[in-house]
Amino acid sequence: VYSGPGVVTANGFPHFNPSAVAPGIQVIQYEYSDANGCDVDTVMSLVVNDVPAVSLGPLPNACENDSAFLLTGGSPPGGWYAGIGVSGDTLNHSGAGAYLIQYYYQDSLGCTGQATEFQIVNVAPPIPQIDQYNYTLICNWGFYQYQWLWSGDTIPGATSISHTPTQPGDYTVIITNTYGCSSYSAPFTMNTVSVQTPLADRWRIFPNPSARTLRVDGQSAVSSWQVVDLSGRTVISGDNRLPEL
Repeated sequence: VYSGPGVVTANGFPHFNPSAVAPGIQVIQYEYSDANGCDVDTVMSLVVNDVPAVSLGPLPNACENDSAFLLTGGSPPGGWYAGIGVSGDTLNHSGAGAYLIQYYYQDSLGCTGQATEFQIVNVAPPIPQIDQYNYTLICNWGFYQYQWLWSGDTIPGATSISHTPTQPGDYTVIITNTYGCSSYSAPFTMNTVSVQTPLADRWRIFPNPSARTLRVDGQSAVSSWQVVDLSGRTVISGDNRLPEL
């Protein structure tokens, strides 16, 4: 008969349960009685090692339109990650949700510790679509943050649902939700833009834009003038006065 700390009987057989005792040396006693009623006993010592301290996280939030990303934060280093969608140290998520991530570490004595943390994958905005109304681009997809780009570069101050381009090219809009997740529209090619004048308070150009006749009214004299098309080519120029073109 076995007896001592951590000794339990299951299915008629004695077992030692190390999780039921504190780390350290545990003394187990074994007693035997023969048919003649003679008793003998012996003792043995078992060393129960402490489980290594393991921690994980917190894990940074991600977005559902992110590609597979690296899991970090497991300590001590040298362990391994497990969970739904986990391959090695990478999470291949299947959409928005909370993913339970386990981190395991085994020390030199063969003892294994574990820590768990949730990886939050937030919903991303829908892919926005750009529409054109006259010479204005519009993307009204709801209560998002908007940022317009021209040829991949951010346009300073262009953060509303609409933007009036000042030069031809490819325009893109980014919408961002409250989770910080963003979606990009497909490029929208703008070939013709509205003519803008920095002297709008002193000059009036009409009709604007124009394919044929263009009239310019001004409140101050000019020494020279020129009309330039969208490609930068000078169409016509003159001196001293502004005739009807």
